[in-house]
Parts: sequence; structure tokens; C-alpha cells
Amino acid sequence: MNAPSGKIPETKVRPEDNESRQESRQALGFTDNRPEALVQRQLQRLADQSPQQQRIAQFQAISSSNAHPIQRIRLDNKQIRPYGESGNVLWNEIKVIMIQNGLSPHGAKKIFLQRVKKEPDSSREVFIRNFLDVAKVEAVRAKEQKKLPKKERTRAWTRELKISRPAWTIGHKESAKSGEDIRHVIRNATILKALKAEYDAALTTGPEAALNHFREIARALKLDDSGDTAWELFSRVYKAAYLNFGNLFPGAGAINRVIGLTADDIIGTGLEWLKTGELASEEEIEAIFDHVAYKIGEKSDQTEGQILALLHQGKIQQQGADRFLNGLEEFFDEISDYLIDRQDDFIERAEVVQDESGETYGGVLKAEVGYDLIQIGNNFGFDIPIEPVEPTHMEILLKTEQFLAGYQPGDTGNLIGVLTNFLSLKNILSKGSG
Repeated sequence: MNAPSGKIPETKVRPEDNESRQESRQALGFTDNRPEALVQRQLQRLADQSPQQQRIAQFQAISSSNAHPIQRIRLDNKQIRPYGESGNVLWNEIKVIMIQNGLSPHGAKKIFLQRVKKEPDSSREVFIRNFLDVAKVEAVRAKEQKKLPKKERTRAWTRELKISRPAWTIGHKESAKSGEDIRHVIRNATILKALKAEYDAALTTGPEAALNHFREIARALKLDDSGDTAWELFSRVYKAAYLNFGNLFPGAGAINRVIGLTADDIIGTGLEWLKTGELASEEEIEAIFDHVAYKIGEKSDQTEGQILALLHQGKIQQQGADRFLNGLEEFFDEISDYLIDRQDDFIERAEVVQDESGETYGGVLKAEVGYDLIQIGNNFGFDIPIEPVEPTHMEILLKTEQFLAGYQPGDTGNLIGVLTNFLSLKNILSKGSG
């Protein structure tokens, strides 16, 4: 026989017995307030509130709500996966077509994904055409939004394609001293207007021909010629010209002595005529062009006086003064010749003719003349840094200004030649800051 040991037999408790006992207590209205139970409940609450647990709950909710698979459009009997390769290929195709149609693709992909998931099956051509139509309507809405107070505007997912000024690079910022503005000798508007005219003319030959045309220009200028649209290459050429160190100087640089060819009075005269809807008589056209020619002659004399004063003070050499004066004389002569041609053209069209039935034809609106004068003023005004720019450097800048200011699309060979010389100019920005 086994004698009693005097010890109470140990009873093993299984975890499931604890759980059932806990449930029984809760059912009877008892709360387990033992320290270890309190700690366990606190840890559980923290776990339930953790970001990881919340994300798991979100995924579970999404999984439950997506019992039915996302609808995918079929184009030409081929399934398009919005986030797969087929969706990316379709989006890139639409992006190129938007740019070719003068629409910005930035912000449009979200709408593209929505339409891929919701639109009925059709052909690729129909889908792209429908998307483009919707984008054009949105671009019009975006333009109208600008007329509303800012608080009433809503964000548009596309707009008319516009080129933006490039940001200064770290190299540009480091070349100019703190507090100095970076300024262009040949104005940004003159560069952009000439290149945009070439782009618009190229587009009339078709998207593919325009792309090849600007590839040739980029290649000739030793720029990257890769891209899917002419717009990308046009933007790249413009950016190179805008950031050209040889055309920049510090606006507040102490070493730079600047001759400013301001044209505010010419632009002001043009603005006055732009406001009226009246017809201009031959006498009025002749008088206003005489006034502008006088102002340009006045500027020519002032500029010559400034250069001769610098020569007298020993701040520039005789050779440099001669180069500057010869270049400026050519520039002023070209402006004067242009004025004469425009005056003759307007006077020729100014005569109003009346036929036998009493109908009148011809005539020139003052607004037309005003607009022309404003363009002359915009191209005429620029700054000439005298030092430390070498005479040959300034000569190239003046020739580039003359060519771009009067550029007519199609003269691509000369455009490439002028831009090649222009982009090869040495950095004068850092010299001016030294």
C-alpha cells in the first residue's frame, strides 16, 4: 500500500479551463482585477490601436468590399490592366497625343485610370478620342476658372500646354553673389518668341515631322535629341538658351557697368493705340511712326554718349568702343529699316475703298498698329553689360538679338548657326560677380 505523503496532490490547469472560467466570471458580471489580468487587457488595447493593426483592419475591409474583381476595359478585344504594362503603354500613348494637341498631361493620369476601369469596351481609337474630347473640355474649364475669385476655383486636371521658365541651377546660384539678381542680356521673351514661332510652324507639318525637325535642331546644337514629342525637344532647346551662362550677368554686380536700352515710351505709345477700336488715317500712322523713330534715334545718341564717356574715363579700350559702336549702329539701322517697312505696309492698307453698292473695304485699326509697336518695344529693350565682356562676345550677343527679334519661321539653317555661336559663349556671370 502506498502511504499518504501528507502533500496535497497538484492539479494541472489547462489554458482552455482558464478561458472558460474567465467567460463564466464575465457572464456572471464579475471582472477579473488581478494585476496580471489588468496588464493583459492594457496590452491588448494597445495592440488593437496600433497602426499595424489598423492597416490590417483596412485591408480586411477592402478585401470584403472587393468581393467582385475590378472591371477592366477591353479595347479591340484585348484586356487593359490599369496598373499593368498594357495600361502604361496606353497611358504613354495618350500622354503624347495630349501634348501634340497642346494639352498638359500633368494631373491627367488619375482620370485616365478612372476611365479605364469604368468605360464600356470599345476600340483603342474610340477610347483615346473620347479621352481627348473630355480633356479639351477640361482645359476650357481651367481657362474659365482663372476669371473666378481664388476661393471659388477648383483644381483642373489638365490645361493648355505652356512652357515654364527653367529654375536656376546650383551652378547659376553659386556664380552670382548673395543678393544679386541674375539678368539676361538678350531677353527671355525674345528667345522664347523665336523658338515658339519655329515650333508652331513645324507642327503644321504634322507631329512626326515636327519631332524629326526639332531632333535635327537639338542634334546640331549638341543637345540630347531623345523624346517622344517636338514639345519636349523645343523645351530642351529653350532651356539651354535660357540658362546660357554667356547671356547672363548679375544685376547688382559692382563690376558690371550696364547700358540699358529701355523702350518704355515706345511700349506706352503702342498701349494707347491698342485700347481704341478706331481706324487709323494715313497721317496718323505716319505721325506715330515718326515719333517712334525719333525716340529710337534719341536712344541711339544716348547710348553712343555713354560708350564714349566710358572710353574717355579709361573704363573700356578704343577697340572695344569701336566694336560696340559699330554693332549698335547696325542694330539701330535694322530697327529703323523695320519701322519704315511697317509704316509703308500700314499706310498702303489704310485707304478705305467704297464699291458701287456702298460697301467699304480696307482700313487699318489703331489697335493693329499699337500691337506692332509694343512688339517693337519688347524686342528693342535690353541691357548691355560693358565689362568684363570681351568685344567679340558682345558682338555675338548683338547679332543674336537682331536675328531672334526679327525671326521668321523656316530659316532653320541660320537659326541653328546663330544659336550655336550663342550657346558657345563663355560664362560672364561668374566674372561679373568676382
